[in-house]
Amino acid sequence: MCQNDPNCVSKELGEVSLRMHHDKFGIEAVCLRIGSCFPEPSKHRILPTCMSGDNFIQLFDPVFMSLRPGCTIIHGTSANSPCWRDNREAAHLGWQPKVNAEVSRKAMAAEIEPPARGEANARFEDGASCGDGIHES
Repeated sequence: MCQNDPNCVSKELGEVSLRMHHDKFGIEAVCLRIGSCFPEPSKHRILPTCMSGDNFIQLFDPVFMSLRPGCTIIHGTSANSPCWRDNREAAHLGWQPKVNAEVSRKAMAAEIEPPARGEANARFEDGASCGDGIHES
């Protein structure tokens, strides 16, 4: 479950419901979780979750051509390092992202200062929305 982010509750609820319907009734479906998809990453915090346009387009053939997708959750990210998501459970679909958003880090660092290590933008996938005080303990 996502930490400190009310936006994730609805995503997680949908995925749990999908799993229940698959287990109970055999309904097969693929859930795509796209972190961010832009021509170029615009913030440091989206580097681990960024998906290139090419990877986005290449994702759809394996998803829609799969005869037995089961109950699969795909975290739509490129082959980033670091990457905050794990796609091992989607390997049976045959999709392999190729682009690494890390190639944009140096150019971005020249224009935008990276967040400090302890800031919400550096610690959480949904960045500043996780550091607005309501989620603090």
